[in-house]
Amino acid sequence: MIDGLNWLFNNPYSYIVIPVAIEQKNDFVKDIVLPLVPSILTIVGWLIVSKQQETARAEQQRLVNEDRNRADKTERISSILNQITDIKELSFTYYQLDANDTNAIELGLIIPARIQQLNHFINRACCQNQVLPEPIRKKFIKFRRALTGGTFGSVQRISLPITDNLYQKIIRAELDLYIEVEKLLP
Repeated sequence: MIDGLNWLFNNPYSYIVIPVAIEQKNDFVKDIVLPLVPSILTIVGWLIVSKQQETARAEQQRLVNEDRNRADKTERISSILNQITDIKELSFTYYQLDANDTNAIELGLIIPARIQQLNHFINRACCQNQVLPEPIRKKFIKFRRALTGGTFGSVQRISLPITDNLYQKIIRAELDLYIEVEKLLP
């Protein structure tokens, strides 16, 4: 026989639920803020790490750009130094020819153009404001005058032997300019 309590335990669907009004006190910090703290800290951590990575990438890019600029400048200055030597060699060939020789006439046109081109390249390699530094400017003028001064372009010019003093003057001017431009190497 089933008495009342056994029947109640054997038949769980027959429990009687009595609503009880339990007053719960909501604690804002404990119930809302504290569960959000780990999420907030994670987001703040992501922001900090992201900012650090962005700064590191910017610094790395700056260093790469500096290296690239340094390599470009070295390449440009090396090219300028080669051009100085080439122009000197052209002037030697020019002065060893008579003024009426077709090669001399051609070199008489090429040398001033190459000197002007050299001036442009030196300006681009070393000057931000397109004004040559004073030592380079003086050496460049000395080089230009040694190459194109005197009888340069004259129809009465005769070929000069390699022992002529003009060749020494050209070599000294070339060396002075070469040394000043070489100082620009990083």
